[in-house]
Amino acid sequence: MTDWQPIETAPKGGTRILVYAPRAVELGRDPIRIDEFRDGDWQHTNKHYWPATHWMPLPEAPLERENDT
Repeated sequence: MTDWQPIETAPKGGTRILVYAPRAVELGRDPIRIDEFRDGDWQHTNKHYWPATHWMPLPEAPLERENDT
């Protein structure tokens, strides 16, 4: 797995990534969210927005086994 990188190095081409926004903790929110940069701005999955300081790629999805439901 990749380590957290400075947000300034995040991909800007619409790639969904994990971001870390430490200010969210101050208000009891989860500091890790999924974002993507498109149309000149960050598109985030949370209705509240706190600036991210770090990012990392999303992990690979788990492999599905035939017996999984």
